[in-house]
Amino acid sequence: MDSLVKIMGSFLALSLIMIFSSCIVNEHVDEGNIKENAVRMMECIVNKDSEKLFDFYNKDMKDNYKDSSLDEIRQLFEYIDGAITSYNYEGKGGGQEAKNDGIICYYSCHPEFDFTTETGQEYTISFSYHYIWNEHPEYEGINMIQICKDGNWGEKLIIGRNYYKE
Repeated sequence: MDSLVKIMGSFLALSLIMIFSSCIVNEHVDEGNIKENAVRMMECIVNKDSEKLFDFYNKDMKDNYKDSSLDEIRQLFEYIDGAITSYNYEGKGGGQEAKNDGIICYYSCHPEFDFTTETGQEYTISFSYHYIWNEHPEYEGINMIQICKDGNWGEKLIIGRNYYKE
């Protein structure tokens, strides 16, 4: 009986050490949150709502490039032939993640959608989205949008600015 208590005590101690050392410190991005934001971004595209889409842009662009960004968003809407009838979330795309002591200090991704318009035209759109950037929180948000027809990325429309992690 005494050895059973020692075994259970050792097991409990090891379990607590594992929980408090690695699981809590090793942070993960909430991909559901990324998808939820991406769907809201896409709904702005569907509804041709440039102001609401611009709300997802990063602070630097809001403060320094508002007029030109809104003009570019209007160009994006003109690029799309007809009203969007359906779209499909393809995932958060590539991107980068950097951690410091197990805590995420940088995370970028490229949520992507395929969609079809009433004219039968098919498009792919990708949002360059800095989800976390501790060193430059003013860059968190959308910074660039790319869109192409029929999967032809060689002839894509790019709007926005590129912000690179140093």
